[in-house]
Amino acid sequence: MRRISILIFFLAFTVIPFAQEDIENLVYADFTIRDVLVDNYSLFYIKKRNLHTLDNELKPINNRFIGGYGLRVLKDENVIITVSNELVDNVSSVRFFEKNKNHPSHVYYNYGGKILDAIVVPEKDFFVLSLISNKIIFIDYSQRPKFVKFIEIKLNSQSRKITHDGNKLFFATDSGEIYRYEIDSYEKLLVYKDSEVITDLVINEDKVFYTTLGGKVKRLESLTNNVIELKISDTFVSTIFDFKNRLICGNWNGEVIIVNKELMKIESQKKVHKRSILKIIKLNSEFFCSTGVDGIIKKWRFYSKNDL
Repeated sequence: MRRISILIFFLAFTVIPFAQEDIENLVYADFTIRDVLVDNYSLFYIKKRNLHTLDNELKPINNRFIGGYGLRVLKDENVIITVSNELVDNVSSVRFFEKNKNHPSHVYYNYGGKILDAIVVPEKDFFVLSLISNKIIFIDYSQRPKFVKFIEIKLNSQSRKITHDGNKLFFATDSGEIYRYEIDSYEKLLVYKDSEVITDLVINEDKVFYTTLGGKVKRLESLTNNVIELKISDTFVSTIFDFKNRLICGNWNGEVIIVNKELMKIESQKKVHKRSILKIIKLNSEFFCSTGVDGIIKKWRFYSKNDL
């Protein structure tokens, strides 16, 4: 009876394979695709110094110049926002495009260094930039074309990943530190200090999930500071997407790895891209979408769509 129970347990949590027919190329490019966004049946992606827009049949709608080399494409209701590092030293920019316009309505120029990461908090009308100058700045855009910097956080090392949860900003530094910044009270609190370089992080209630340069996914229980780790790759995990009870991870070798958040177990693994994956998003109710250094946007799903 015990052997049968063990077998049932193994079958219940064995790896769920991808089907090759469930992986499809959507866009081919001759350069790295840094970021991708799906909004109102349109697909936006950044290639070099341009923002490309496709309709729901993947036909080109427009091609917008975004200044320097694009880093992020974000949105606020009917406005598409791009984040770029200009060709001029230490200059970066944030552009606001009305969805039916080819030219930006407003541009914010930052002269304090190149940008490593950026987020928009549309409900509060501000964006946050993490800079190579070891700073994180908050910019109010509610009165654009006037832009107002209202918070500046000075760091001891660079932060390559920032995210937010309500009135709290979370960020990880190259020193392995995870911080929480209380926007209302202007308090910076050290949540945890890891010995590894952190490559990405997501917040889920009282838990922080983060990935490392050593190919690990870690779950930090913020109330107890207890950390559970799972080695999922021989190379570093470049991005994660939080979806229901799973973490959708992409690594440097182009593999997608599905991790159960509660069990901290790998459920599925498949090589989707030829090179490093830079972004994973939900395309629709059935498919995910990913992009990366190989210059291809792909859509894919698990072997069974019921898995999601």
